[in-house]
Amino acid sequence: MNEKEIVKVLMKERKIGQVEMAKEMGYSGQGTVSRLLSGATNTMTVGTLTKMLGILGCDLVVKDRVNKREYAITEGDSDIDVLRKKMAEMQKRIDELEGK
Repeated sequence: MNEKEIVKVLMKERKIGQVEMAKEMGYSGQGTVSRLLSGATNTMTVGTLTKMLGILGCDLVVKDRVNKREYAITEGDSDIDVLRKKMAEMQKRIDELEGK
């Protein structure tokens, strides 16, 4: 099951239509939601997916099968937010290594 199918199933279970989802997402109409879920748009960003899942009361979880850990990407953790956090962590490590 891909991300679009998952969102569609959750919307159906929670009785949330495309018009309501569009409103919650801040879109002016249901057209964008329709394109995202129909396949007319080939990709959905992590930010869009997490926002939709957040509206549906869910989180996106990444399972690390090697280290047996789970990481939740919650609403508001857009691609750029995740990159900024990683860059800050890397800069902190560099500062530690350089003795700053």
